Amino acid sequence: MRFSDGVRSVISTVPDLADAWHHRNLRALESGKPLWVALGDSTAQGVGAESIDGGYVGQLDARLRAAGRDYELVNLSRTGAKMRDVLRTQLAQLDQLGRPIVMITCTAGANDLMASVRVDHLRRQMERMVTAIGERTDTGIVGEVLHGPGSVIGKAVNQRQREAAGDSAVRIARVGRHLNEHPGGWAASMAADRFHPNTHGYTAYANAFAEQLLIEASD
Repeated sequence: MRFSDGVRSVISTVPDLADAWHHRNLRALESGKPLWVALGDSTAQGVGAESIDGGYVGQLDARLRAAGRDYELVNLSRTGAKMRDVLRTQLAQLDQLGRPIVMITCTAGANDLMASVRVDHLRRQMERMVTAIGERTDTGIVGEVLHGPGSVIGKAVNQRQREAAGDSAVRIARVGRHLNEHPGGWAASMAADRFHPNTHGYTAYANAFAEQLLIEASD
């Protein structure tokens, strides 16, 4: 398969981001402080941003620290991850951390929509993921799954996400609304691969999560 220059330029950043998060995680675990754990796919890694600090996790981390939150961040997400990876691998890794978990954020589901049309299966996966997050923290925030306007499956998965969140007190980050309202909208928020957000787009993501924590939005 041949990729455009834009796609290649974004893909090329994936190993460096994963390595940077690995080293940050090691430092965070040395602190002994309670943890915020980020789960999910490439959007939690910050693929498409200009740097590790430009993804939504990095931007939200900066805002929380400025607000005086006393914790350390561990990012267990992985580029390409699906909901089953969160359930089978990332949550298992979280359970092995052996530290108080003050918050869990998660963005997952987009890769599932591209790989499967089994709507009942995807709805069950979403329910299991949201429920599992709610069982592990009092502050769980899950990003809604972005999809095309005509995606029946995407709408069904997000509906089940909202239902499961209501049952477990997990909060939903309304990423789509924040991207629509963000300066320049979606067109100004896409990275060179036209799939991942850029740093500007990740600001909208961070705003959606910050909204659930009553933190002021940013441009």
